[in-house]
Amino acid sequence: MIQDSEANYTEGQNEGRKRNMAKILFVCIIVFSVTNYFARDNPQALQTHLMRELGLGAKEYNQLYSFMSIPSIVIPLVFGTLLDLFGVPRLNLIVTGMIVIGQFLCVYAATVKSYGLLLIARMIYGTGNENSAILLQYVLSKHFDDKSIALYTGLSISACRLGNILNSNLTPRIYNATNSLPAAFLVPGIGLLFGFLAMFLMNILDQRITVLKEESGALLVRDRSESSKKEPFSLRRLSHFSAGLWNCILIGALLYSLYFGFTNIGSNFIQEFYNMEYNQSNDFLSIIYYIALFAVPFFGFLVDKVGNRHLFFIAGGFLSIASISTFIFLEGTKFPYLVLIPLGLFSSFYCSMASNIWSVIPLQAREDLRGMALGVFSTFKNIGQVCTPMLVGAIKDGFGYQKVLFLFESISVTILILSIIFAIFRKKN
Repeated sequence: MIQDSEANYTEGQNEGRKRNMAKILFVCIIVFSVTNYFARDNPQALQTHLMRELGLGAKEYNQLYSFMSIPSIVIPLVFGTLLDLFGVPRLNLIVTGMIVIGQFLCVYAATVKSYGLLLIARMIYGTGNENSAILLQYVLSKHFDDKSIALYTGLSISACRLGNILNSNLTPRIYNATNSLPAAFLVPGIGLLFGFLAMFLMNILDQRITVLKEESGALLVRDRSESSKKEPFSLRRLSHFSAGLWNCILIGALLYSLYFGFTNIGSNFIQEFYNMEYNQSNDFLSIIYYIALFAVPFFGFLVDKVGNRHLFFIAGGFLSIASISTFIFLEGTKFPYLVLIPLGLFSSFYCSMASNIWSVIPLQAREDLRGMALGVFSTFKNIGQVCTPMLVGAIKDGFGYQKVLFLFESISVTILILSIIFAIFRKKN
């Protein structure tokens, strides 16, 4: 009896230590996410100054994002598989190191005014940035269960949005205060150094929590027999994905296709469709981002508490349909503030699904395939983010915004149908 009591006391101590270290690990993720997204979109905040000082046209400026997106089509699939094979510590510092190197190359490129070097820097940064999202979600799914993962995922997404807001508000002010492009890239780069240190600490905590799991016998079966179950990289591993997992991947890809497809043209769409001025349209569009900053964690909390994750997918599908339908109904309205209604519905659609989709995918995947599942999702998501804006642009130029809204409505209906199918899969299982 005494031995049992001592064992229970030791186990309780280990559980407490694991929980505390997991919380500190999460703080590390928040620090990195804020610093990363503070730097990620620096060219957006410096567009006018970059184009003037480097003599860029619109095409050359847009290539700063195109080159950043190129690696994100295929590399996440490879990286996710490597994550399953080699784990977090080896790949973490490589990924975060690429982000830091890419940012400081941007500083040097701005100093010597080299557009070619700036493109290379953005490609390096983009490779690290896209894979860091996979790695961080992998870590969250490893250390937080299905009763809390959506909340922590939502908080990490909000940290990214906070970084975006810091970039939009601080980076132009840094340039105005220094009249220097290198300085405007350097300050976020210094922030990334703190992010790198946070990831280094996260590595230590990840390894320590794993040791505690081994000591308590709570380590997952996959971790106890890791070497026997790991396979070399092969697309045949995709055959182990369940129908429900593929369904979630498609839902997520359509979610981000619709979200970025709309936000990329949102300002111009509001100006033309509702006869607004430039500044007013931007102010209206920013409401989506500010709602998401606070609402994504809230919806994540609800998802964890309610537990029926498919219901939030279905609700998101209805919200998306309602949003696009309201945009159509309000065309040419003389009361511009009514546009806040579909914008609020659209933001609610995104918030109800964003933290949910990133947490559901690793939960749906077999444990030794979680990295690959996140990598496949990232690849599909990025294909959608690259192709949808081009399709939207072609439809807008040829047929106008009404047909663009028809495309968005079609995507919304498809999301709803896939969400209902996912609910059926869950009921059968």
